Amino acid sequence: MFFWLIVAIFAVIALPFLIAFGVLGALSRGFEGLGISGEYALLILFAMALGSFLNIPLGRRRIMEVKEPGFFGLLRKPRYELQGISLNAGGAVIPVVVSLYLLPGIPASSVFTAVAIMIVVCAVCSQTLPGRGVGIRAGISCLFAAGTALALGGDHAPAVAFISGTFGVIIGSDLLRLPFLLRRGSGILSIGGAGLFDGIFLVGMGASFLAGLFSPS
Repeated sequence: MFFWLIVAIFAVIALPFLIAFGVLGALSRGFEGLGISGEYALLILFAMALGSFLNIPLGRRRIMEVKEPGFFGLLRKPRYELQGISLNAGGAVIPVVVSLYLLPGIPASSVFTAVAIMIVVCAVCSQTLPGRGVGIRAGISCLFAAGTALALGGDHAPAVAFISGTFGVIIGSDLLRLPFLLRRGSGILSIGGAGLFDGIFLVGMGASFLAGLFSPS
């Protein structure tokens, strides 16, 4: 009994680490499918993990005045909140940099067509979530990005999938909904704020992985 208790405790402690190593291994193989070596893949993932804590302010932050009820609702006192946009380094900047690195050597017509299709798909598959920002159906978007890349990208399908998935989410899901979010809410909106778990990276990486699995090359 005592032995199995120790085994159960060890399993509970070790499980998160095993899952983390499994995810890192899968992501590293996905980057290798893009032509990026394992060492650089781990460096990119490490940079994304650290970059998820860094938000780069964009544009001008404007101050909003909010009236707070006080003294049993009879009086209202002003409270000021900041409103603006920021760009997360780990969840948005690094995926864009990787996309730009992959761009040379790929037929421009294939990339631009795939990106245009994914902008429409991500706009349809995303929705505004009150108090949370924008949510996206990552699984459906991955399948569309992979299928589009396989149809248009040829030998470059994994790279086309990553680029179209990344820019599709940024433009179709985030940027197109920013005016609505800024009109309805306050606070600082972070594009790519979930880092490794943001839709920008998940859709791009997932689509690239699927495209690599089914690519004839």
